Amino acid sequence: MLRLCRKDFIACRWFWLLALVVYFLYGVISIKQDVAFMAVGVALILGLVTLILVVEDRYRTEIFFCSLPLRRSTIVRSRYLLSGFLVLFGGLLVFGYNHLLNSLFRINAPGINAHPLSTLEGLSGFVTLDAFLICLFYPLYFRYGLAKGAFLLTVILLGILITTIGITALLSSWIHTGGLLTLRSLAQVKDLLGPPLFLLGAVALNLAIVFLSIRLSIRFYDQRDF
Repeated sequence: MLRLCRKDFIACRWFWLLALVVYFLYGVISIKQDVAFMAVGVALILGLVTLILVVEDRYRTEIFFCSLPLRRSTIVRSRYLLSGFLVLFGGLLVFGYNHLLNSLFRINAPGINAHPLSTLEGLSGFVTLDAFLICLFYPLYFRYGLAKGAFLLTVILLGILITTIGITALLSSWIHTGGLLTLRSLAQVKDLLGPPLFLLGAVALNLAIVFLSIRLSIRFYDQRDF
């Protein structure tokens, strides 16, 4: 699996570098919202994952690898493994970028308050959102391919967004957090459960999401014809 990860890294390294340059520029001209800064980091990781699939679809290498004496489950697991590396790297980038600017260049990134992003709820929210989006996309990709999978992902995410906005509007008189999916609401859950139980729940949730997604992706990929 590590060899497949290395292959994807070599194929996409220059595209990834360009995406990182764009993200660094965004950090310098931040829109003064720490949550938005983290959300763009989530989008960056999802974009790096998608670039791998775009390059593979462009050069039709997927069919070639499926023709080799290589189990499709190995290909699927290598995708998830590389995505895990990208989430880890993205976390270090998002949560360390402001401190890196301050230490190397002796400037303050305008409007970025690093403290909320350095909390346990900030870290768990970032990882969980990344894991959810990637694990939602991969089964669709391995079942329908890149174009149709990306279209279905967009439709599903729009449905989730509309539903979340509706629920938030209905409960706005009861929950005064500025929205359901905020770092403040996660902090309230952490205070209610306590940091150890909150961390255990976050780890269990992410493991369950990844396990279910891998099982579905392997099943769909084994049944897919090229």
